[in-house]
Amino acid sequence: MSFTVLNKVLEHPIKRYDTIHFDYPEGKNPGRYYGAMNHTVSFNAQFFRSPKDVRVIFHSSKIEMQWLNQQEIPAGTILNIQFEEPGGELYHDRKYGVTVPNTVQSGVYMINLGQPWAEDPTALAEPVTPQADTLITLKQDTIDVARSVTIHAEGDASDVLFSITGLDYHDHYLTEHIQGPNADMVQTQKTFKKVLCILPDRSANTQVTIGTGRKLGLPVFLPGSGFVIRYMVDGRGLKDGTIMPGFAGKPGPNTGDVRGTFIPPADIALDGQQTLQMLVSLFNPANLGNFDYFDESHVNMVAGNSAEGDSQPPAPDYPRL
Repeated sequence: MSFTVLNKVLEHPIKRYDTIHFDYPEGKNPGRYYGAMNHTVSFNAQFFRSPKDVRVIFHSSKIEMQWLNQQEIPAGTILNIQFEEPGGELYHDRKYGVTVPNTVQSGVYMINLGQPWAEDPTALAEPVTPQADTLITLKQDTIDVARSVTIHAEGDASDVLFSITGLDYHDHYLTEHIQGPNADMVQTQKTFKKVLCILPDRSANTQVTIGTGRKLGLPVFLPGSGFVIRYMVDGRGLKDGTIMPGFAGKPGPNTGDVRGTFIPPADIALDGQQTLQMLVSLFNPANLGNFDYFDESHVNMVAGNSAEGDSQPPAPDYPRL
């Protein structure tokens, strides 16, 4: 791998969630770092890696680095930083002795999306009238596969903002804010493997149900739709399907899924029996995407709200490769 190496002396102390901005070195631009994830920060003989300890976003004119580790870095510390450059990779063919610049070896991988059941409008909660700042009672919280959460309304609930907090494909917290529907259905952009709590910000004069959608979550970061070679069901090729690449910016309550989503074509029946698959080309299959947005004020709410009676929420951080 190629890396951009930078050193910075901190003028001010850095605590968790603080950000630092860097100018691009001469000759570098955002495209140089497209799809990069393996960034390293070191100081005082300690090493920290993305995405667990730092989140790096390559904006059009600046590089933004957000510190995610709980350790505070004091002012005057010298940071040694390495930003990965997959766009600057050199491929060397040992058999023929040929070196090709600006080329990344991209392997082909099979993504198994499981055997999802059909979408269910009442999978998570039966009809209930939302009350302001009152958690919606869940009849169950675990979902068969990572997928979108749906809200269905008999009447107009469009002035209600629902905050949905749960766990993603890799058991990490995430929160999405979604506006209620008007005699219709809305679904989250993010995908959930488990829903821990749903909180409406105001009351409504209509009943809603909470269910599961047809949008399925990916286990790895998909840089773009062009990296998908084929969709399949039980090994048979599909012509259609809707893919949304992983959101690579700074996650927020209204941003897309940090790894990406797939909606199978309407003529494919989800029956819990057929296995959905994707054949993709990835130069870094260990890239699991950024940590998603999480509203930490919900920590106390999720404890004990689980349909299974969990007494404590899971730890908010976990190691990634």
